[in-house]
Amino acid sequence: MLTVLEEFIGKLGWQVDKRGPAEFKKQAGSIGAGLAKIGALYTVIASAITGFVVKTNQQTAATYRLAQSMGVSYDWLDRCG
Repeated sequence: MLTVLEEFIGKLGWQVDKRGPAEFKKQAGSIGAGLAKIGALYTVIASAITGFVVKTNQQTAATYRLAQSMGVSYDWLDRCG
């Protein structure tokens, strides 16, 4: 198909850049690799945030259970540090 287009463009008097399609494929592949790296980075960040939230929730639950076992409120125990 490309040769038919090249012939048509040649008949119009324009020049055909034969390196263009190869350069386009090269740059498109580079963009795809860059997007894959960004996706992996976002996955790591999401995992870190999830781990932080889980750990914070575990600590809050432990503090709440400690407050119940001592017979005080969670807020009072939290203010005491």
